[in-house]
Amino acid sequence: AVDWWGLGVVLFEMICGLPPFYSHSKVEMLENILYSPLQLPSGLSASAESLLQGLLERDVSKRLGQDLDIEELKDHPFFAFINWDDLVARRVKPPFVPQVTGPSDVSYIDPEFTRLPVPAFVNERAEDARAREAFLGFSFTKPAEYLAAESIS
Repeated sequence: AVDWWGLGVVLFEMICGLPPFYSHSKVEMLENILYSPLQLPSGLSASAESLLQGLLERDVSKRLGQDLDIEELKDHPFFAFINWDDLVARRVKPPFVPQVTGPSDVSYIDPEFTRLPVPAFVNERAEDARAREAFLGFSFTKPAEYLAAESIS
């Protein structure tokens, strides 16, 4: 099964700049998701409005993609310009190819975001992952941890 609602959320944010039902308050945003009508910004094309409304339909049985799956989306007017056969065959040339110098190149990311502090938990996870990768294939566990785990069970 495909999460067409999730696709609608991602497309809404890509097209409009913020998630649908957005609020600074998480509680209010949850209330908006559950009960508020979808608010579309002015200036959207009719096909973009139709696509977003269809994907963000609360009633799953009426949601775009529910009946004919991906074919329903491929046939939607928003995607009328796409030659799906060429896309699948990788014959479509991307409109923009970023020129990056490596994995840490952030030249295409707005400095507004790169200046933000990185939360400590992100660094901890990265360090844990690097440590695990350094010892792939090893199964050593400190005896104290092993004995403590056994005493719990």
